[in-house]
Amino acid sequence: MIRKVKIKLTREDILLIILLIVSIIVLLIGLSMATSKTFNRVEGGIIVNKKYIPERQEKKFKKDGMVIVEYTDLRVPEYIFTIKDEKKLSYSEEKINVTQSEYLQYEIGDYYCRGGN
Repeated sequence: MIRKVKIKLTREDILLIILLIVSIIVLLIGLSMATSKTFNRVEGGIIVNKKYIPERQEKKFKKDGMVIVEYTDLRVPEYIFTIKDEKKLSYSEEKINVTQSEYLQYEIGDYYCRGGN
């Protein structure tokens, strides 16, 4: 014989179950976005552009209580490669920050791979 068991859920139980389900969905979406960005990033390709942004000072403002304060933010130089990758009939370009030595070592048209050749 099979007995029927009635379970009575309180409002708090239902809210807790809904909160748990929503948390799991948010976690799965976050993991999906993080892994897709990692798996879809260009690992290597042909350098199609090089860009150097020198060290610079940027004037910025912030509110300190009722007073707006101006301050200078020192930005370090940036070395950027734009590389193209052709995988499985698709084409993608990505801008990659590189070190100064890598920037000087590679030229447009060279093959560049993250983490060395």
